[in-house]
Order: sequence, then structure tokens, then C-alpha cells
Amino acid sequence: MHVVAEFWLNEKNIDEQKYKPYKNKTPTWYGGRTTVPLDTPPCGFHGELCQKSEKSDNITKIIASVSGVLALLLLLLLYNIYRQYSMEKELQSLMWKIESADISFEARRNSQISIESGVIGSLMQDNHSSSSEQGKHQDYEMTDTLLENTDDDPTTVKYTTVGLFKGNYVAIKKLSMKSIILTRNVLKELNLMREIRHENLNPFIGACIEPGNICIVTSYCPKGCLQDILLNRDVRLDHMFILSLVYDIAKGMTFLHSTDIKVHGNLKSSNCLVDSRWQLKITDYGLPTFKSKQIKPYSCDHAKYRDMLWKAPELLRMSNTNGKGTQAGDVYSFSIILQEFHTRKGPYSYNHEEPRHIIEHVKAIEFPPYRPVIPDLIERLEELREMAKECWSDIPQERPVFAELKKRIHRLLVNLKMKTNILDNMIYMMEKYTDNLEELVVERTELLSDEKKKTDALLERMLPTSVAEQLKKGKAVEAESFKCVTIYFSDIVSFTELCAESTPLQVVTLLNDLYTLFDEIIREFDVYKVETIGDAYMVVSGLPQRNDNLHASEISCMAIRIRDSVLDFKIRHKPNHRLKLRIGIHSGPVVAGVVGRTMPRYCLFGDTVNTASRLESSGEALSIHISNTTNEILEKLGGFQTEERGEITVKGKGSLVTYWLLAANSDVPRSPHREAILQDLQLARPIGPHLRDGILHHSNMSLRGGSIRGGSYRNSPAILRNGGGHVAHESPVMIRWKKADDELLMNGIHT
Repeated sequence: MHVVAEFWLNEKNIDEQKYKPYKNKTPTWYGGRTTVPLDTPPCGFHGELCQKSEKSDNITKIIASVSGVLALLLLLLLYNIYRQYSMEKELQSLMWKIESADISFEARRNSQISIESGVIGSLMQDNHSSSSEQGKHQDYEMTDTLLENTDDDPTTVKYTTVGLFKGNYVAIKKLSMKSIILTRNVLKELNLMREIRHENLNPFIGACIEPGNICIVTSYCPKGCLQDILLNRDVRLDHMFILSLVYDIAKGMTFLHSTDIKVHGNLKSSNCLVDSRWQLKITDYGLPTFKSKQIKPYSCDHAKYRDMLWKAPELLRMSNTNGKGTQAGDVYSFSIILQEFHTRKGPYSYNHEEPRHIIEHVKAIEFPPYRPVIPDLIERLEELREMAKECWSDIPQERPVFAELKKRIHRLLVNLKMKTNILDNMIYMMEKYTDNLEELVVERTELLSDEKKKTDALLERMLPTSVAEQLKKGKAVEAESFKCVTIYFSDIVSFTELCAESTPLQVVTLLNDLYTLFDEIIREFDVYKVETIGDAYMVVSGLPQRNDNLHASEISCMAIRIRDSVLDFKIRHKPNHRLKLRIGIHSGPVVAGVVGRTMPRYCLFGDTVNTASRLESSGEALSIHISNTTNEILEKLGGFQTEERGEITVKGKGSLVTYWLLAANSDVPRSPHREAILQDLQLARPIGPHLRDGILHHSNMSLRGGSIRGGSYRNSPAILRNGGGHVAHESPVMIRWKKADDELLMNGIHT
């Protein structure tokens, strides 16, 4: 054995030894090691040190992992709390809320394109024009309140309520609700509506929730709704327009079905609006809870059932849908819109049935199912009808979804080498020309309307209103038989001698003054002036508007009024001459019709006309000669005083028993149409108290052949007594009425 090295103890640390090898001697250690082995192996002599280290590392790793997971969960919890806080803050912030005071209503010209819009209403028209603008059409109207949303007859012209909000025009739809409770669901719906944006969905701007003014505010589309455009035949729609509009509906509904709203529930052509660039935008979607308590007002059952024509049959069969629809129901509604594109006359226009009967057929389970009739195809777009048939399948599961419909319509556009939308430059040009043409058309329409009113007023002075309306429509007026009417004839006694003593101009003046007086009197009665021939004046009651047996009462009251008015009438060129009138009245059947094409006349035919004329010619001055038939009717009505004349011989009639009409009580039965006549008179001209009364005054005097015998009318409203007599040309009342008539005629108002 040789010593090759030494170990020295460290004085400072006795547990530490210092190795000191000898020079030139290198020990050989076990295992070929070149360094001094450790006193104790790293893991100990039995591995106990290494086992403790591994266990400690595992515990550390577990603690670290758990801490990491807990930290992550804490972060998620904090994020969720922050997110919930943000959502609650957003819900409570009411960013969608609009105050009614923030919406202003300024003067804005309405477009008369709109016939029936989804957002219905109108700006209140200012009917009080200044004197300098009298006779001009009012293009602008003002309003400062939110108007009621109504559904009326679709043929009625309606307008959208338009307001100005933050410098932009908005459409306002008022809901028929007094108040709204802002529940959490309602707040979520309103926030969701505010977040949804798509080029084919009409943007939701906000809502007003003030009591009595609850409304939804959306973007304003100046071109109106799709239904207006389809019903307007003046708007020509080519293939590009039709496919572009249909494609816009499919795109909008595809996006809507992919959102949290899921369903439209009220898709129809009036809820498809068109903006200034002719891009279709779907409106009236979402907010089912917000609108759930709304009671939609309908003017009649027709409007109610017409509004249901777009609804799917499975929804119609359900007793209560709570205003919610289905995606398959939206597809069915789309098929009805496709039918409107084909017919351009509204839904079910070629079925020729009332909306109520149509709804009953659609609800019923029929084979084949009851659906709209599409008689004509759109050339080159025949596939649209096949698409409509698939979409209105009675089985909801067999209807295609909007995503598929969108692809098919796009494929059709590509095959026809068309673009999916209308070019902006084309729209710009159309808008430019439309603005200029719109102003020109409005101006020319005003002139045409004024001239038409003047023409109508003149025509209705010559013919009955109902007959005039038929002639204006280009229809032939067929002769009509009337079972019983009462005819009045009168002429001037000794008119031939009076004419011999007067110049032709004086005769014309006399007749004009007299007939003007008569015309003003008969305005208060339900009668029609047939004609005047010389000094003969002919009036009839009971046609063209029937009034039962009250025609005899109307003619009799009118005859008494005319007879009394002649007592105070003075002839201009013969002021001392007393004018005497002879009157004949008879009741019976006649046939009435328009005779001739040049200057057509409404004439009466029948023996009743001849008899009335004979009674007038066989009567006496200042007396009313009536037939037995008229007397029997007056006795049934009651309130008239007559006296039997006896049996007389009438030329062409033989012997007849006739009567004198003496007077009438103030409460005699009158025609129900008379109230409307008096109302028209009050609207047409200023009327004094004496004319508004229109009452038959009973007295103890009557006239027969110039002698006083019984009661008569007094103070005729058409008569102005001046110095004990009536001077037609000096009467300020007559002059004022004539002037009013001329002004009314110039303004096109019916008098």
C-alpha cells in the first residue's frame, strides 16, 4: 500500500475535510473516477434523501396548479361580474329612449305615392290658408303631435307621420297603448333592436315611452312601401327592379332569422319599405313583448281580415299566437308578396272574394289548399311563381328556408346576367329627374284639379249628381223607372200680354229675376229642377234619389213657399204690375233618362208629366191645383189643408176630381235628405237665422184665385221685403248670394 494523499480537518469547520494529494501521485478511485467521492451520496446511502425531494416537488406543483386554476376562475368570475355590470348598466342607460320634445315637425311636402304604408298616419293639413293663397292647393302641412296609427280602407290615401330627429327625417309609428312597463325582457328587446344593423333592415332609432305618446321611431324611407309601388301602375317595374327587390327581401329575412330576434311575424308588402336609392328595407320586426299589449285598431272587419291575408294557415288555425310567428310562417308571407309582384293588384286579387271568406278558406283544411290565383307569369321570371308555390305549402316543414331562397334568387340573377342591386349613378339620375318632375306634376295636378272642380260644379248644376258622376266615368246612363214621384208645373198668368207690352230684354230680365228667386227657394227642399221653358217652371221630387212618399210633402211645401214669394215680387220695368202665378201638382209613375249627346238633358217621360201640366193650365191665379192622387198622399202624411174643387174637365184626360192646396202646418213630414241639403247650404254661403229655420209658418190666411181664405207661409227666406214689396234687382241678399255663387264656382266648390 502506498500513501498517495492526505485529508486535513478544517479548523474553522470540523465537519469539512480538505483533500491534499501528493505530488506525482494520482490515486485511482472506484469506478474510474478522477475526483474525490462525496462523504454521503446525493440521495443518501439508501436513497432516502432523493425520495423526500421528489415528494416536495410534487406538492409544489400541485399547489401551483391549484393556484393557477383558482386564479383563472377568479378572473373569469371577475370578468363575468364586470360583463353583467356592463350589461345592467347598458340596460338601465336607456340609450334607445327618445323624448317627444326631441322630435320636431316642420313643414314638409307629402308624397302622394303612398296609399297604404306599414307606418301609417298623416301630417295634419293646414286648412286655413290666407286670403292671398285662396284657391291654391296646400302642398305643405304642419303638425306638432304624434298622430294615431290606424288601418283604414286601402283605397284611401294615407301618409306616414314624419318628424325631424337630430337633423334626420324619421318615421313615427304610434302604438295604441296608454302606458308601458319596462320589464327586463322589454329592455333586452329594445337594446337588441338598437344593436341590429343590416342593409335590408330598416334601422330602429329608438322609442318614446311617454304615457299617451308611446311610439316606435325608425328611419324614414321616402319612396313609400312596396305595396304602394306595386299598386301604382304608373311605376314600371322591369326584371332588374323586380329581382332586386325580391333579393333584398330574401337577404333581409335571412339575416333576421340568424339573429336573436329569430322571427318577423308580420311580414307583408306594406312592411317592406323602399329608400331613396330604391333599396328595400324590412320594417316592423322585433319587440314582441313591447308590442304585446297593443290593440291594433281597425276601422271595420274588412280591414281586419285584409290584414290577415299574409298570415300562414297554421297560425290562423291557432286560437292565440300572442303576436308571435314562426320562420316557416315568414316564408309563407313571402309567397304572398311574390303573388303581389305577379298581379300588382294586392293579395288574392284574382280570387274575387271578400277577405273574410278568403281567411275562412285558408284556415279550413281543403284539398288542394286554397291559395292565391296567379293568372299571368312574369316573362323570363317564371321561376318566381314556382318558388311561391313551394313557399305556400300547407306543411310548414316542406317550405324552403330563406337562406336557400336567397341562393336560388342569386342564381337567377346570375343566369340573367343582372346585378344584385341598382347602380348608384342610375338612382342619382332618377332622383334628380324625379324631384324636378314631382314639382312639375304637383303644379300641373293643381291646375287640373281646379279646372275639374269647376267643370264638375257646372255639370252638377245641369244634371243630378248621380247622373253627372256616371257621365264623368264615361258610362251610358240608362233610363230608370220610378214608381211614384210628384211633379210641379207653374206659369205666369197673362204672360203673353205682358210680353207684348215689354221689350225682349225686359222679358229676359223679368224671367231671370223670377227664376233666380225660385232657384234660391228650392235649394231648401229635396227637389230637382227639371227645366224652364219660357214662363213655365218644372220641378220634381222623388228622383233620382227616392224619398218614399215624402216627395209630395216636399213639392207641396215648396209650392206654398213659391206662391207666397210672388206676392212680394216686383217687376223692374212695371213696378205696379202684380205678378200672378198658376201652379199644378200631380203624383204618379215616370221614366227618367238622359236624352241626346250634344247638350244632354235629363228628361221625364210618362202620363204623369202631361197630367201635371194640364192641372197647371186648368188652375187659377195664385192657387195651387193638385190631383186626387197627390191629395191622397198628403192626407196620409197629415198636416196639409186642402179643399175639394170638384169634378172638372181636363183636356186629354176627361173628367177629374181635383183639389186646392191651401196651407201646411209647421210639423209636416219632410224628406230625410233635407238635413244634408241644409248643411250644404250652411257650408256654401253665410245664412241668416231666417234661412236656417226653414220652417213652415202657419197663419189664418190662404189664397184662392186672389181671395184670402186660410193659412200660408210668411217671411220666405229668399225674400227681402223692401217698402212692402220684393225688388229682385235691388235686393242686397240676392246680390251677395249671386256673388258668393260666382266665387264658389271659380274655386270649384259645389253649390
